[in-house]
Amino acid sequence: MKTCLLVVNRPFLSDFDSLYGQVIHLKDKYDKVILLHPYKTDKVVQYVPIKVDESVRFDQDVFNVYEKGYTTWIDYYNDISLLKDVKIDDIWIFGGSLSEGSKLKRKWPDQLDRCLDRHDYMRYISVCKLYVTLYLVLKIANWNDAQIYEVCYDPGEFSLAMVKDERIKPKKDVIVYHGYDIPELGIKRLDSFQEYLLTTSVTYSMEYFDFVFGYSYITKERKPTHDIVQEIYNSLDSKYEKLLFVKNKIDEINTFIPRNEYLRYIHNSDFTLIMPAYEKDCFSIYRLLESVHHDCIPLIHESCFVKDVEDSYDIDLSPYIISNTNINEAMSMNFDAGLKYMKDKLFK
Repeated sequence: MKTCLLVVNRPFLSDFDSLYGQVIHLKDKYDKVILLHPYKTDKVVQYVPIKVDESVRFDQDVFNVYEKGYTTWIDYYNDISLLKDVKIDDIWIFGGSLSEGSKLKRKWPDQLDRCLDRHDYMRYISVCKLYVTLYLVLKIANWNDAQIYEVCYDPGEFSLAMVKDERIKPKKDVIVYHGYDIPELGIKRLDSFQEYLLTTSVTYSMEYFDFVFGYSYITKERKPTHDIVQEIYNSLDSKYEKLLFVKNKIDEINTFIPRNEYLRYIHNSDFTLIMPAYEKDCFSIYRLLESVHHDCIPLIHESCFVKDVEDSYDIDLSPYIISNTNINEAMSMNFDAGLKYMKDKLFK
C-alpha cells in the first residue's frame, strides 16, 4: 500500500483555492492520503478536493515550540515524534514559504540551516508555525526515506531543495514543480493548475467588458509597474468598455474585490493584462492559464520574461506582447483564432 503525506502550506481561504485545488492532481494516485496541518480542528479536510483517509494535526508541536521553547531548532527537530511509526512513501507540499520577515524565501537559501543552532522566530507564532512545518516535514521524510514533491505557488518561495545541513537535509533530491519549466531554478513544469481549472465552472452571466485587469501596488518598488498600467489603461480607445481594480497601499486606494468575483469579470471580458510579477525574473503563469481558461486573452507587457514559458509549452507569445502604447492595435486581433491557439498550446 502506497501512502502520501499531504501538506498545504497556505491558509484554506478562497484567495488560495487555486493552490489547494491543485491537489486534484493526486486523485487516485495513492492508496492512503494523510493530511498534515497545524489547525486545532480537522474541519480543513472539507477543502481538500480528494479523499483524505486521515487528518493529523501538529498544532501541539507549534504550541510546544512557541510556549515552552527550545534552546535551538535542532533540539526541536531531534524531539519530533509525530508520525514516527507511520510508513510514508511520498510527501507532497502545495505552496512553499514566502515570508520576508522570517527570511523564508528563495533569496535566502541557507535560512533553515542557519537557524538550526539558534532559537530565532520561536516567539512569533505565525512565523514559528512556518519553521515547525518545514522541520517536521524534513524529519518525517528522513525517517521514511520518502520522496518530497513541492508544488510552488510562487517561484520565489523557500524550497526544501535548498537545505544542505547533513543533520536535516532530505535523503532524496526534492522535486520542485510550478506551472512551467524554470531551468535556472531547477523547477519542472506540472499541469496541476490546468487539472484544477478543468474542474471549475465558468458559466457566469454579467455585464460584458472589452478589458478587465486587477493588480496590487504595495511597495514603492512597484511604482514603475503601476505607472505603466495606468498609461496603458488610459490609452485605451473610448469605444472599449474597460474596468480596472487596484490595491494601492501607497496612495491608499483599494478597489479590489474577492478573487472569485474578479474571475467573473475576467470571464466576461475579451482581454486582460499580464505585468511582471514581484519576482521580476518569473512569469505570472497562473494568470495566463486562468485567463485563457475563462475565454479571455491575456496581453503580455514587453517587460515580462516569457522565454521559459515559450520553451516549456512550445508556444509563440509574440502576437500577444504589447508595449505601453499599442494596446488598441493588439485588441484588434482575430479574437477567436488568438484564443484557440492559446488553448491548444496550454491545455492540450
